[in-house]
Amino acid sequence: MIMKNYFTIYAVLIIVSLYAASPAQTTDVGIKRELIGVWQNSKGVGSGLTDNYQFLSDGRFQFNYNQMDGTKRLLSFSGFWNVQRGMLYLHANRVALLIGGKWVKASGSIATEYEIEGGRVTKKRISPVEKSVLDISAFQLEDETYTTVKIGGEKFWKLSSDPGAFEN
Repeated sequence: MIMKNYFTIYAVLIIVSLYAASPAQTTDVGIKRELIGVWQNSKGVGSGLTDNYQFLSDGRFQFNYNQMDGTKRLLSFSGFWNVQRGMLYLHANRVALLIGGKWVKASGSIATEYEIEGGRVTKKRISPVEKSVLDISAFQLEDETYTTVKIGGEKFWKLSSDPGAFEN
């Protein structure tokens, strides 16, 4: 009789702990819901954003390269995203490029010695579509302020649940 009670208590504890593990973080639907917003690979915001993802609820995404790097020509790539079996699937079908311009000594808000001035941003289709599969770690609350996640092994901080909060 005592053994049966221990077994029942043990079974109840396991069931309760499974439900307490926050299914929103462990299901594909929960991961998708949590990813919607802006995620940056550094905690703070300087004169611009560092590398960041914008995940939209309609399945579109954009990855923006560090805005404080004045030497870059590849500004961003974008396309569609999904989560399946806990993995992030990215299908990039567009890039934004900085074409033309001239190299000049960087102004104060740029983190590089030189920057490109007077270039033109051009968006181009990628063909064939570039596909990536990235692992996603569990979401964690850091400093009681920021939610963090590792995407493809790199740590990102959630800056906003609004994907358009930091439009370029």
